[in-house]
Amino acid sequence: MVRGGCWLIPTDKVQTQTVPLSDMRQLQLLTQWLSPAFPIGAFSYSHGLEWAVKTGDVMDGPSLKTWIFANIIHGAGRNDAIFMAHAYRADRNAQLHEIDQLANAFAPSKERLAESTSMGKAFAKTIFDVWGNKIEASSFSVVLGVAVK
Repeated sequence: MVRGGCWLIPTDKVQTQTVPLSDMRQLQLLTQWLSPAFPIGAFSYSHGLEWAVKTGDVMDGPSLKTWIFANIIHGAGRNDAIFMAHAYRADRNAQLHEIDQLANAFAPSKERLAESTSMGKAFAKTIFDVWGNKIEASSFSVVLGVAVK
């Protein structure tokens, strides 16, 4: 294993395979879209992490790991993945509108709703400005699900 900061990177038993160039380009595009540097303002939101620190739920590395795990498995991270998958599979604008409305309704607070819709609208605008694809949704997870089609 190689140790780098607080991350462990397994180097034993690593399986390698040849990935087609088209898949690599898609993966590169996806990593750019999900980067904090992508111009959608994601850096200005904490997804509730600041509150978790303030209330003492997150105090150190292990509690941060627990908080992230809970978010992904039981919280908004899980919901976002579900809404993204449904948006990806939607074949009609009516379905997409319903999924977007439901995703927005699942926001547990006005701050979380503002985070999702602000980032979603900015992401949709950037996708349109660069690639010309118009996405009629406001929730970030739904916009992302449509964009990756």
